[in-house]
Amino acid sequence: MARPVNHEPPPLPEHAEAWLDGYLGRGPGGRSKTFASYATSLRKLQAFAESTRLTGKGIPLPVRALKPSLLGDFFDWMQRQPALSNSALRLYLAAAKRFLSWMAGKGLIEPELLQKILAQFHLVTGRGHQRLKPVVRGSDSDLLEVLEYWRGRATPGGTTPAQKRARLRVLRDRALLLTLYATAGRAAEVQQLKRRDADREYVSVIGKRSKPRDLFLTSEARHALKAYLAARGHDGNDALFVGHHPNGRSSRSPLATETMWAIVQKSAIEALGEERGKQFGPHAFRHLRAQRLLDSGKVPIEDLQAILGHESILITRKIYAPKTPRAKLQRAIAAADSGEPEADET
Repeated sequence: MARPVNHEPPPLPEHAEAWLDGYLGRGPGGRSKTFASYATSLRKLQAFAESTRLTGKGIPLPVRALKPSLLGDFFDWMQRQPALSNSALRLYLAAAKRFLSWMAGKGLIEPELLQKILAQFHLVTGRGHQRLKPVVRGSDSDLLEVLEYWRGRATPGGTTPAQKRARLRVLRDRALLLTLYATAGRAAEVQQLKRRDADREYVSVIGKRSKPRDLFLTSEARHALKAYLAARGHDGNDALFVGHHPNGRSSRSPLATETMWAIVQKSAIEALGEERGKQFGPHAFRHLRAQRLLDSGKVPIEDLQAILGHESILITRKIYAPKTPRAKLQRAIAAADSGEPEADET
């Protein structure tokens, strides 16, 4: 008989609870999102400690186990985690550094130990944590191939519970991919969509840094959403994208962003194969949509900034238009010159 899988998160390292409570605070007055992010970061540090036997399974990383190579080893360990993005790696390192600095300030570790930890970390990384693992992204043509595959993907038939569940999952996955592409939305923004939004051309959501923004749904995305919801029927669940369990019931809560990542990767692997498909996540559709809108010449970069919900146009320009093609500049100059009076000959 298979053992039940333990999904309990690892504990926090020794003194981490005190740091989180004192530094960030809990409850309505505290910075809850930052608290959650830093708690996740320190649990990642704990997971590293358990995997490298700095501490036992489920035993908080004790201060006495800290050594000068801690951060450098933590960095190297994270580099080997395939699903860990560079932004997450930066966050986890920043939280670990602040936690260690707090402990040194409180006299829980010797300041000399902190200096050695940071010094060895800089030796490992060259310059801080700038030497990050190379980001391997699939090509736009591959991603377009994924979309084309799922547009034409056959929908399973049949009347058994397993066949109905398989049909729901295909319809959901197709609708999710087309919605991610149409809206150029982040996974956490698409997660907020409700059933009633399937008929709307645009939907207001809460974006990054808790700022409201609009997601724009194309007719293609709305058509796929309606097909999915029609197959789901009236299940009493207001969330647009949900899980579908072997018992035939739908989840009562929206798909977790981690599940969205898994669905996108599985869908890409089905379309492209393991090697090409494993590189994609939900954010790839955001980048593809944004680049194609800009390259069409019909969406000014100022409008693209609003579509993507970027705080600053500098972010949009840096990612999607870091360098204006020389040919485009030549055309612009020629167009401007054509309207000017010719200079008098002298």
